Amino acid sequence: MLDKIEKLIIMQKNKWDSTLLANNIMILGASGWISHYLIDSINALHPEQQICGVYRSNKPKQNIKTEKINNSEYSKIFHLISEIRPHMVINFTRGETDTDFNLHLELVKYLSQKGIYYVYSSSSNATDAIWDNPYTELSVGNGKSDYGKFKAKCEKALIDYSNNYVAFRFAATHGYAPNRISRTELFLQKLYAEEVVPVNLGIFQNRTYISDLTNMMAALIIKRAQGIIHLGSIDQSEEFEFLSKLASLFGYIDQVFPVEREENAYVSTLPLKMFDYLDSSYKFQEQDTFDKLIRVPEFQKYKKRI
Repeated sequence: MLDKIEKLIIMQKNKWDSTLLANNIMILGASGWISHYLIDSINALHPEQQICGVYRSNKPKQNIKTEKINNSEYSKIFHLISEIRPHMVINFTRGETDTDFNLHLELVKYLSQKGIYYVYSSSSNATDAIWDNPYTELSVGNGKSDYGKFKAKCEKALIDYSNNYVAFRFAATHGYAPNRISRTELFLQKLYAEEVVPVNLGIFQNRTYISDLTNMMAALIIKRAQGIIHLGSIDQSEEFEFLSKLASLFGYIDQVFPVEREENAYVSTLPLKMFDYLDSSYKFQEQDTFDKLIRVPEFQKYKKRI
């Protein structure tokens, strides 16, 4: 496959050369909500970076160069890389099909061969077969769900074929999403509509505000962090406890949540390796998440009516 890609690129007018443009970043899946905030984080921390966003459906809102390309259009993606000559490619695409994995695998091999830094969005789900106990960044991906198996497989491809990558694992992320309803907003919508909101018991996660998460990412990728890295707040909580506190924050005091199911799952991606690269200003806590959620302009309408 890699040889075929090379031939397609050579046929194009703008051939690959050995010079990478030091300020060019390419983001695949640029219309996703994490990408939306990551673009802002990169622009804030490193405004000299020039970003090109590749998307499948919703065009990114920021003023960046964009291209509409599907994951199955391999030749278009690799030709765009040859034109832009980025110093890093960020893959935040969604999907868990064979097409999505094959694109990831070819990117791993191709970018490694060209010396281009590869940033991959993994997930806490990459370890969902070992959630019976806390795990670390040294824990090898081991998926149980279809999504978890896909993410674990993608992590293995990075380990096997690249020495110039970072894969971010992260758990619960909270905030406002511009292109869809986030889990946080859906929860608040149900409270406001006086709907029954069932919750699960026994799920432990670190819960991070979206822009705090993407600020971590932006700082790490510019420093060329390597390997699998956990992101998120440095503390964790049980889901029932977190949602009860979030409800109270928006005025829903003593809200009753029926228990949907009970389990014992340690989903948290507590960060350790991250602090080999970043200082203590990136040590966020769950309280930071609450403090920012209550100030989100789009969430003010969900505060309980008096």
